[in-house]
Amino acid sequence: MGVFQIESPAMRGLLRMMTARTLEEVAQALALIRPGAAEYGSKELFVKRLRGEERVTYAHPSLEAILGDSRGVCIFQEQVMQISQAFGDMTLAEADLVRRSSVKYSGRSDHARLRGKFLLAAGMMGLTDAQREETWMMVEKFAGFGFCKAHAATYADISYRMAYLKTHHTAEFLAAMCSAGAGFITCRRTWKKRSVGASRCGCRR
Repeated sequence: MGVFQIESPAMRGLLRMMTARTLEEVAQALALIRPGAAEYGSKELFVKRLRGEERVTYAHPSLEAILGDSRGVCIFQEQVMQISQAFGDMTLAEADLVRRSSVKYSGRSDHARLRGKFLLAAGMMGLTDAQREETWMMVEKFAGFGFCKAHAATYADISYRMAYLKTHHTAEFLAAMCSAGAGFITCRRTWKKRSVGASRCGCRR
C-alpha cells in the first residue's frame, strides 16, 4: 500500500508471479500491466516464458534482435516502432503513427495503408502469410496503449525508492502517505469506514 504505481491488486499479483527483484523487472511489469500488452496477452505469455513454462519463440528469426530482452514479447512502444521499420519498411514518422494507434489518431484510411505496406514489405522479407498476420496483430493491438521504455524505467525507479522507504522507514512513510491522502487505497477512505485512520494504515507502528 502506498508505493507508487505498484500498489494495485493487479500489479502486486503480477510482481509476485514474476518474483520481481530488479529495476528492470519492475519496469517490465509496469509495461505488461498496460491495456495494449494485456489485450495481446503479453502478460500471461511473458510470465510463462519467464518461469520456463513455455519456450521463447519468434514469429520470424529477425524479431529476436528486437524482442530478445523481453522474451519474444512486445511490451514497449519502442519495440512497436522497431518492428514497423524493420518489417514494414516504414519511415520513423509512419512507425510513430503505428505506435500511436493509427485508427484512433490518423484515421481508417491511413490505418489500411500502413497495414498494407507492412504486410507487403514483410512478405518481401520472406515471412509467410501467418507470420505476417501474427506480427502485425502484435503491433496493432499493442500500439497506443503501452509504455515507452524510458517511462516504465522512470516509474520503476520511483517505485523502487518508495518501496525501500516503506520497508526501512515504515512509520514515517505511512504517516506522510496518510497526511497527503495519497495512494491507490487512501487513508481518507479507510478513516470514513472505520474511524481508526492512522492505526488502520499502520502509522501507529
